[in-house]
Amino acid sequence: MQQKNLFEQTLTSLSQQEILKDLVLIGGWCLIVYHEHFGNSPLIPVLRTLDIDFLIPTPVKRNKDANLPAVLSSLGFDLDSAYPEGVEKYVHPELELEFMVPAKGAAVEKVQFVKKLGVKAQPLRYMSLLVENILVTRFRGIELQVPRPSVFAIHKLIVSTCRRESDKRQRDEESALALLRFCKKVPDEWNLAVHTCNTIPAGWLKRMTDVLERLDPALLKNLKG
Repeated sequence: MQQKNLFEQTLTSLSQQEILKDLVLIGGWCLIVYHEHFGNSPLIPVLRTLDIDFLIPTPVKRNKDANLPAVLSSLGFDLDSAYPEGVEKYVHPELELEFMVPAKGAAVEKVQFVKKLGVKAQPLRYMSLLVENILVTRFRGIELQVPRPSVFAIHKLIVSTCRRESDKRQRDEESALALLRFCKKVPDEWNLAVHTCNTIPAGWLKRMTDVLERLDPALLKNLKG
């Protein structure tokens, strides 16, 4: 099974079990979703990735508990919990899947068990930015939630500064920059990008501006108005 087929099959199964509505797709697969949402624009980079990352907005508001691990097991994902601090991944020969939740406050808490879905999720900083700016779209007929692309790009620039591996940092920077340049051509997205830069915490803004000052000072100047 090809990665893209498995990705679509995973979305389909989660949607059929009414679980997808409790998740926000983040990470590299968002670029493929944006590409389709905006009419297959060649300006949006499409990168292959081995990871499917889902953000869980908390608290989960569903009334009935779901057995998310069982759904993933039926797709051939095996639980691998051999990670520090209890972090879990669901591993398939072609893809890996992981869950995150927004970290609250300055400290990053330990892995959080999300009882409503039956999975453990890793709290990460800066994720609140994504949760607060959601785009509901359709991908291959499947309704799902992704972050607004302009905010996704800004977030990616911020977290790129936390990357230790230079190749991953460069990949994050390049994809985020290309997406932000595309968003400049979409008024609603560009207005949101400007608004975001005017409202995010100063420390987050500095991380982003440090990257843009190095990569594209002109775009940063436009972003600041």
